[in-house]
Amino acid sequence: MNERDKKMLPSTKLKRQKSSTVKIKSLESIYLVTILKDCVDQFAILGHIMPDTFEGTSQEKQIIDNVLKEAVEQQQDMEEKYKAALAQKQKSKAEKFSYRPSQADNNKFHEVAKELGRSTLQFARAVEQNPLTSDNIVKINEDRQYVQDIMENVVSDLRKNRSFTSLVSAVAKAKKTKRGLQETIEKEQNSHQRLKELTKLVAEVTEEKEREIQNRNEMIAYLKDQIQEMKAKTGMESKYVNKCTKLSVAQTQKICQMAEQHIRKDIDNVEIQLDLETRVNAEIVQYLGKLQMRLDEKLEFWMEKHEKDVEDKQKQLDDLKTLKNTDWKRLVDLTRQYKEYEEVVVEDRIQKEILRRKMEEEKLYIKASIRVQAWWRGIMVRKGYGTYRKKKKKTKNTKKSKGTK
Repeated sequence: MNERDKKMLPSTKLKRQKSSTVKIKSLESIYLVTILKDCVDQFAILGHIMPDTFEGTSQEKQIIDNVLKEAVEQQQDMEEKYKAALAQKQKSKAEKFSYRPSQADNNKFHEVAKELGRSTLQFARAVEQNPLTSDNIVKINEDRQYVQDIMENVVSDLRKNRSFTSLVSAVAKAKKTKRGLQETIEKEQNSHQRLKELTKLVAEVTEEKEREIQNRNEMIAYLKDQIQEMKAKTGMESKYVNKCTKLSVAQTQKICQMAEQHIRKDIDNVEIQLDLETRVNAEIVQYLGKLQMRLDEKLEFWMEKHEKDVEDKQKQLDDLKTLKNTDWKRLVDLTRQYKEYEEVVVEDRIQKEILRRKMEEEKLYIKASIRVQAWWRGIMVRKGYGTYRKKKKKTKNTKKSKGTK
């Protein structure tokens, strides 16, 4: 509806009528027929200019963004409503002694949960479907044609009867169709939920029976294995006892022989090691004697060197002590001289500071006196004191004026 159509509307708004057969004024019907006829023409033009698909056009991205944005906003609104209802229910449970939730609150919560489920299903379908396919364009054209037909029927009804009977019947029919679709969807959802529950129950029962049969089969197999094991165990025990006795006798004999051979080998090894140790001991004693002689010679050398190094270091220490004393005396003299110079410098700085302050005070006094003199001269000039007094001049005009008075 453009601005021209809005201007053509009557100034008074149409009130809601209880009956659809109430007729309106002829002038208002003309206004409405004109507006609706313009809308029908615009719908017809839209049907002719609308493309078969928006894929590959410049508006492709914008259409997809708008569809997704609308679906996301609707889903967020439903989630916020569900969270608010859930919080209210939890609050009522926490305050169950002071507040008891009514049946209306429970029904409201279940309605919000159902609406959230439907919204989630619609959101999933909106995400899965492509809004740019030809099926969506066909659906839009069908809806446009449906609205165009309704508007044409309303126009003809307004021209003939000046009423909205066809529009009311179309709205009632649409509501009835929507109600039937909602009931069908709810029935389908309930049956689908019941089918899921029954399928889950059958799967649980089947799994339990299969587990029970498996446990029984495992128990039967375990008992059979135990019987076979007992039979084999009795036959093997008799054979094992006979073999053990024979093996124990042979083992003891073998152990005794091996122990005797081992002891003989140990005796031979000990005799060889004893000869080796005696020879090594004699060589070590000879080596240690030579090493002791070399160490005695080194000890004498290092003792002589130690005495010489001690004498040299003592001389160096004495020289350093004398040098330290002379340096200390010089440091004391320099310190005393530094203090004297510092006192002289401090006195000089104090005198300079006093002179600087006196000069600054004199400058301030001079500046203040100059300002006072300037101020006083200005007053004398403005007030006319002293040498700056103005002389009075008597003119003829003043005399004439006095004569007239």
